[in-house]
Amino acid sequence: MAVALGLLAAGTAAAQVPTNDPKAASILLPNGWSLTPAGTSLPLGDLPLNMQLAPGGRLLAVTNNGQSTQKVQLIDPTTEKLLDEKTIAKSWYGLAWSPAADRLYVAGGNDNIILAYPVARQKFGQPDTLRLGKAWPTKISPVGLAVDAARQRLYTVTKEDNALYVLDLNTKRTLSRLDLEHEAYGCLLAPDGRTLYITLWGGQELLAYDIASGRIARRLATESHPNDLIQSKNGRYVFVANANDNSVSV
Repeated sequence: MAVALGLLAAGTAAAQVPTNDPKAASILLPNGWSLTPAGTSLPLGDLPLNMQLAPGGRLLAVTNNGQSTQKVQLIDPTTEKLLDEKTIAKSWYGLAWSPAADRLYVAGGNDNIILAYPVARQKFGQPDTLRLGKAWPTKISPVGLAVDAARQRLYTVTKEDNALYVLDLNTKRTLSRLDLEHEAYGCLLAPDGRTLYITLWGGQELLAYDIASGRIARRLATESHPNDLIQSKNGRYVFVANANDNSVSV
């Protein structure tokens, strides 16, 4: 009996060791949850918070925002090979492609900037900088990003001063700022370009921002800590992930 219990304990202990082996059938996370991916997995950087597939599907961008080296990575989703990566001093979540997939916008965290990387021949070039304000301790911190190619605008929401910023992509200047009252997380431009959807992490709401009027047209309740969001192709539904409740609001 003692031997059996000892073997069981040893087996349990071995099973509780987290792994980042991409070939493992089941990957145990530090919080005790397990992932059993349906496909293959790729090693990334520290705390990958966001990934965005480029228009056309030939490139995948990933932003890594942990406490060690922060960087943005460029991956070929077909061959599953890392094509390029650039270290960033500070970053947090935000990623957005231009419609032509020739430029990637990356939120620069508490540096209060957005980096615009040109992308050519599957490599990053030297980035331009769109600045929202002075770096920390000035509280801004951009998170979600959305590109409006028709108007040559970039929308970003922030988590430190709880606002929506509208920037001109040609002049790199801020055109307007709208107070959102709570910490924001993600933003998504509707296919028709008329509405920008915004998740309020600190407010348990999905906002519908009317582009033409520059005002919040509608507020919809979500569950706790809404973050990432996606819209159906026909534009009829918006799906919002709720971090604290492990749920999706539709």
